[in-house]
Amino acid sequence: MPGRRAIAGPIGVPAALLAAAAIALAAGARAAPRAPAASPAPAPLHATRTHAFVTPAGRPVSLVGVNVIPVWKGEPGRTWPAERYTQIRARGFTAVRFVLYWDVMEPSRGAFDATSFATLDTAVQRARAAGLRIVLDVVHLWGAGGFADVPAWARTGDSVTTVRANAGPYLRRIAARYRADPAVAAYDLVNEFHRFPIDQNAVLRAYDGLIGEVRRADPAKIVLIEPTYGDTSIAGRLADFANLTHRRNVVWSLHDYFAGGDDDGYAADGRQTGRYAFDGRTGYSTPDPAALRAHLLVHLRKTRAAGIPMWIGEYGIGDGAPGHDRWIADQTALFARYGLGRAWWEYHTTGPLSATTAAFAWKPWVGLVLGQQAGARAAAAAAAPAAPAPPRTAAAGHVAARGRTVVVAAAGDIACDGVCGQDDTARLVTRTIRPRLVLGLGDYQYERGTLAALKASYDPYWGRFKRMTYAINGGSHDFYGTGDYLTYFNDGGPLRLRPEASYSFEAGAWHVIALNSYCFERSSCDAARWTDWLRRDLAAHRNACTLAYWHEPYWTTPSHHGEDRTLRPWVDLLFRAGVDVVLQGHNHLYERFGPQTPDDRRDPRRGMVAFTVGTGGRSHYPFHGPPAPNSAARNDDTYGVLKLTLRPRGYGFRFVPAAGSSFTDAGSGRCH
Repeated sequence: MPGRRAIAGPIGVPAALLAAAAIALAAGARAAPRAPAASPAPAPLHATRTHAFVTPAGRPVSLVGVNVIPVWKGEPGRTWPAERYTQIRARGFTAVRFVLYWDVMEPSRGAFDATSFATLDTAVQRARAAGLRIVLDVVHLWGAGGFADVPAWARTGDSVTTVRANAGPYLRRIAARYRADPAVAAYDLVNEFHRFPIDQNAVLRAYDGLIGEVRRADPAKIVLIEPTYGDTSIAGRLADFANLTHRRNVVWSLHDYFAGGDDDGYAADGRQTGRYAFDGRTGYSTPDPAALRAHLLVHLRKTRAAGIPMWIGEYGIGDGAPGHDRWIADQTALFARYGLGRAWWEYHTTGPLSATTAAFAWKPWVGLVLGQQAGARAAAAAAAPAAPAPPRTAAAGHVAARGRTVVVAAAGDIACDGVCGQDDTARLVTRTIRPRLVLGLGDYQYERGTLAALKASYDPYWGRFKRMTYAINGGSHDFYGTGDYLTYFNDGGPLRLRPEASYSFEAGAWHVIALNSYCFERSSCDAARWTDWLRRDLAAHRNACTLAYWHEPYWTTPSHHGEDRTLRPWVDLLFRAGVDVVLQGHNHLYERFGPQTPDDRRDPRRGMVAFTVGTGGRSHYPFHGPPAPNSAARNDDTYGVLKLTLRPRGYGFRFVPAAGSSFTDAGSGRCH
């Protein structure tokens, strides 16, 4: 179509794929026409409003993969050998997106090719055996009109009409075949619908019908859907998600090749503007992470409002293109910042976006795709201004002399394996808040708080304040690191953390209590002992202004995590002792509650004011329902840090947002 790319993402010419297949030394013997071999099954995945892939236990899974052609066109029965999938998994990828050609799988109407389906079975089995999750890209459109691999018998009008009218039986056949295989994580129904002028609403209606077809055969597995051409705009009236009646286990899949140069990459009618990296040549000559972010947020904000999570089905840039490595690093960091899994285009071809050489060696930049190279982050940290000098304090002493005002910074849910928003929030602590102490509300490092991960991603930013950081025990993701956070904070922190322990200290006129909220659910923690400790500690500080902080929210508007009422015994003690302020994390959002009792009754005279500050940078969790009782202020799309000014008889508070965000919340209160 004039004025537009041959809109198929960067999809290489199939001949290149076949040429690469031909040179593979052991690129698979003919696949036997049999069902997939039995192998240990992973847990099935489902989607939530905020996460594309989640285990039955509720733990989000980040699928990071590569695109692979599993059924070779023109070579019946040929596919990649098992060692190729082992290579992909060993490098650190967790998924493969299988690109399928409809004309190979259903060459004549209703006549499904047995050899091609058996070959796909073999590829699925090999990927599963290697420990990879599989996303099946079932109807792969590309080329002129999107028809390059669409069977001739099916072509009716444009690609939207063609697929909606004729692909239902093929989609049902795939769904019936793999519905019981949990390694097949999702069906990506149609790659890049072609329709111009852009008509996102017709595409959404077509997807809705196709989802209905799939649900006849498989009522539960995740389904991926995409905008026209993989990445055109859905802003404003361009896309109305009311056209999508099927929302359960549905994920939006963006193909992001934007390289900057024009706002967010879209004109008012949804056309692409600016520069794109899909052609393998244009590149990223003027690095602009802010433009990449604006482009992504067009989709992220719209789908979040619709309650649909997102995954990046394709991204890539050609070897030799200007700014090649910087573009990969900036895109990968951006996806990690918003908790988005992704799949690189492509694993192995003779084309410029291949992740491997002709000899199947990984190219040196592949570590950037996986977020494993941190040179740019280290350089940024080295260039950052030094943190204010921390106080010299012993665990049992005062952060500041009694009677003095103390400035506090507080946040939780901070860093990820890469750069999420921890750089922005650390900058707030250094340049804006300049505190005397930092209260860490848990989940300092995602996905697992191992020592290596903390040093790679938390330490270059928030590690600058370690000597003034009073960290709680846990965070769920801190425990996933088998206690390494203790080693990290005990090496240079203001006090020595003990496993499972709660503790208290003095900050000016205030008594501050750090509680392990997981004590009630971990057999290694003696809840009765720590309840007695809390009772004695409160009794010894009856006349002080008091602040308590922990991880799991006792009060919250419904979000990714609900209220944790197992903490009621401790919250009752805090209330009876006249505690003034409570800080919480775990939900990645900000919320302030007016003074209330443990059973949610408003109490302006003796009630506790609670804040949830899970905004340290990992990602955002949207609110899922009406405000909880006494919820006074809330926001679910802004990173930031809570600044508390603790005075002898009261306090001031201000939520300080990251640069580029306008939300804030401020006020003051008196001690009981």
